[in-house]
Amino acid sequence: MINSGQVVVIDFGEARLAPKLLDFAALFEGFMPKNKQDLTAYLNDFLALSGIQITDRHLFLMTVQLWLVKGLLIVINEQASLAGVFQNAIELVSSLV
Repeated sequence: MINSGQVVVIDFGEARLAPKLLDFAALFEGFMPKNKQDLTAYLNDFLALSGIQITDRHLFLMTVQLWLVKGLLIVINEQASLAGVFQNAIELVSSLV
């Protein structure tokens, strides 16, 4: 779409009514580093850029874990050999909680 001379994209890929933290969790997971040192810095930057309050940090991390568990269940159902990738990501996020 073009809006006031600028290109804008509307993505209805996973359109749903849900708390905004669920969308942020999906975005966070999509670019999440694979080691704890980088993950801590990434989390701090992500919270600052997204406008998520530090008081909501725990709730956000729990939402990320929920998002990862959802992915794990889908993978187990469709391709069990990838389950370890999600398990590692869940453990990394758990270490930040």
